[in-house]
Amino acid sequence: MEEIVGRQLATFRTVMAQVDASQDNLKVALMYLREVQSSNLTHAFREMFMASRSDAELRTRISPLIENYYAITVAEVERSGVLDRFPPEKHETLFFIFLHLFSGEAVVRIVYQRPDLSDTLIDVAYDMLMAYASVSAAEPSP
Repeated sequence: MEEIVGRQLATFRTVMAQVDASQDNLKVALMYLREVQSSNLTHAFREMFMASRSDAELRTRISPLIENYYAITVAEVERSGVLDRFPPEKHETLFFIFLHLFSGEAVVRIVYQRPDLSDTLIDVAYDMLMAYASVSAAEPSP
């Protein structure tokens, strides 16, 4: 699991470092997140989660790794500035929403192949985020 996390973070850093001024870093991050959720490494990672549901010893052993994985990943997302247009207190929630959206889609897509839906998923996710950004920018600060 540590190896998988390390590889994913290294790739994310590389992808984000290559974003140029003509690209929206949020859209690039969404595309990366979706792609990595379909990788064989991530499927192996997900299988460990599934096995831990019914194996208390495994759950106990991997829980610290998972907590560390999420903490490091969220810190890397913060460092990248991908979510800077959103309220800081919502960054982690937004990350979890889209991580698990793409994770679920990666599992279902194997069996239920709908390219017509797959092709528009990033655009719809991005549009939803942009709508939320405009609403949250218009809200008065507490």
